[in-house]
Amino acid sequence: MSRVLKLALGVGLVAMPLISGISIAAKQCKTIPGYVTTCDGTIVRTNKPESGINECWHTNRWDKKLGDDGCGNPLDKCKDVTCPECHKCANGECIDQCQPGETCINGICTPPPPTDPCEAVTCPECHQCENGDCINQCQPGETCINGICTPTDPCANVTCPPDHTCQNGECIPNLVELPPFKAEALFVTGKDQLSYAGRKRLDDFSRKITEKCSQVDRVDVIGYTDYRGRSSKNLRLSQN
Repeated sequence: MSRVLKLALGVGLVAMPLISGISIAAKQCKTIPGYVTTCDGTIVRTNKPESGINECWHTNRWDKKLGDDGCGNPLDKCKDVTCPECHKCANGECIDQCQPGETCINGICTPPPPTDPCEAVTCPECHQCENGDCINQCQPGETCINGICTPTDPCANVTCPPDHTCQNGECIPNLVELPPFKAEALFVTGKDQLSYAGRKRLDDFSRKITEKCSQVDRVDVIGYTDYRGRSSKNLRLSQN
């Protein structure tokens, strides 16, 4: 138990508590370097044997040290602590200030770079990953063959009747191959649309267009297609 002794010290009598046999060196706390300030009755400067230095303590809380930088001010536990970059001292310990996933770069907590959404995506041939999805790179009318977008055969799924051939997806009648021949003349037959007294009718016609001809693949002819004037017509001739 503590006892209070009144000591006659001349000028300025003060009450000096005794703390379980620990002698009290002074009843003052340092607040500003070079100055000494008298504490109130709850804080004293004692000489604790285990520390060997004068420290400020509460008279009713001998287990709580308040620090020697001022009366009643808590001890600054980070005063002599040096922390690495991106760390901050708290209660004498260095606490990492970076959030999970962040990296300290030049003293700055830096978030990780954006994750590539296509990094773990494997796409089939002729496809390319875009934002995590596999997009077909072949255009309409193309088919992926061995990783290459190849134009699709328009006749691949077309079945034509006999004597017809698929061309660009359509069935075209086959032209009958005739043996080479020579003729004295070549005639063109057809029908003319004539008008008599306001009535129209079709008349058959046959015109010689050449003489001394041989078989050719294509013949271009120019002839009358209207009795009122001259115009041209490109005809492809066949055995019909």
